[in-house]
Amino acid sequence: MMTDPTDKNILFVDDEPRVLRAIKRGLRRQNGAWNMSFAEHADDALAQMKEHAFDIVVSDITMPKTDGVELLRQVRNQYPDTVRILMSGTAQGDVIMRSVPVAHRFLSKPWDVKALMAELTRALELRKLMNSTAIRTVVGGMSSLPVIPSVYTDLCAVLENPNSRLGEVVEVIERDPAVVARLLHIVNSAFFAAPRPLHSASDTVRYLGTSLLKSLLLTSEIFSTYDEKSLPKGFSLADVQNHALLTAKIASRLVETNRDQALSAGLLHSIGKLIFADRMPKRWGDAYREARRDKRPLADVEYEHFETSYAEVGGYLLGIWGLPQELVEAVAHHCDPMRSRSKGLGLVAVTHLASVLAAQELGLADEEFDTELLESLDGARSVEAWRTMTSQLVG
Repeated sequence: MMTDPTDKNILFVDDEPRVLRAIKRGLRRQNGAWNMSFAEHADDALAQMKEHAFDIVVSDITMPKTDGVELLRQVRNQYPDTVRILMSGTAQGDVIMRSVPVAHRFLSKPWDVKALMAELTRALELRKLMNSTAIRTVVGGMSSLPVIPSVYTDLCAVLENPNSRLGEVVEVIERDPAVVARLLHIVNSAFFAAPRPLHSASDTVRYLGTSLLKSLLLTSEIFSTYDEKSLPKGFSLADVQNHALLTAKIASRLVETNRDQALSAGLLHSIGKLIFADRMPKRWGDAYREARRDKRPLADVEYEHFETSYAEVGGYLLGIWGLPQELVEAVAHHCDPMRSRSKGLGLVAVTHLASVLAAQELGLADEEFDTELLESLDGARSVEAWRTMTSQLVG
């Protein structure tokens, strides 16, 4: 009997029956809310997937005959819209390298119930947010996904320790001189307008604070992985990055609280463009040039070609990386803010307004304000004031 596509369906795969029993016992409170299935080897898992649609597959990495990496490779090829999670008790480099192209997320063994539930809940919320098959197919079907930078994960690990010191944060950043150089270049640019020139990693950490530091580091590392020569003709990394920086600054000025969150959303809101440009340079490049030629919003043209947009693709990736749900939603819905569940001048609305203001100021695209959003905010009277503020930030 086929499962209801609206159900939350999860398949756990492990060659040790005791592990599966422990998972089933640990998650028993989710019975009725989640449909959980179990398989002791890859062949059984794939047979079940032929009969039922699963939102998530969680597999152990070390299994006889067909291991977790090979299983998830087949899942990726046959069911690209399924979230793929690997569980591993080893951190060996060769194992991780093999896993990167096929796994969306990793869980360490031994696991605990709270961590497992949090990971699965995040993945299911992501699926709920991104309920379009087109989004999951575009992202999941790519031969590989951008990997979250190791320096970012190392920094997060340090910051999660309440006893961490400034020196430990600086040490993580200074491991790679190129990372330091990129951060210094950005914070000393006109967009950040530091009160004095910043010359070191410690200066940067003190000036930015840890929350903004994480987002800026993630953004700079994402941009550094792309070679502009391989991207579509007419597509400029510098333009996208400048737009992101200005969007972040504007977003932080449109809110009275949670400014770091607004800055982060602004910095990351366009990463879906990079994914499309790098993974689909010909098809997406044609859509990108069509939008510029016809002076239409890029997201509108993308929907015609791909049934999804760079905003949703970017939001989906951030969700897979485990970034906060509010940030994922802001990135995913900033082109169409009225789809969001949040109301008023929330993070989604702020990111939308800031992106449009930045694009119009920089002359990069014909982005348009969502008229329904402006009406709901009574924002029509504020547009000119926002534009004046944006010009002052650039000037």
